[in-house]
Amino acid sequence: MKSWNVDETIRNNPELAKVIDGKRDLLERVIGPTAPLVSAAWHSTGQKSVSLTLSDWTRPDGVRSDFTLGELESDTLARRKFLWAWGDLLQARNHRQIKELREADAEG
Repeated sequence: MKSWNVDETIRNNPELAKVIDGKRDLLERVIGPTAPLVSAAWHSTGQKSVSLTLSDWTRPDGVRSDFTLGELESDTLARRKFLWAWGDLLQARNHRQIKELREADAEG
């Protein structure tokens, strides 16, 4: 990952922080060879829920996916939600690239 940020509220909950940090490898495998271009930011959204924001140069504000602790504790459920979030970021990247191609075509 380009960066892996976990907010202080999560860090103050060692059990939750351990679960999230334990999912880094799974997320990097889902993203694949472009993982070094993607940033991940985790934020607490409640007692037993967190959000993951994935971002890259095409979508600096990122795409957000919410997780319950139960979803994070299950590799199967976490992987599914990681795939959805990654798909959302890829779709945003695709839209930006299409827009740039259309603008270049209009100029040329």
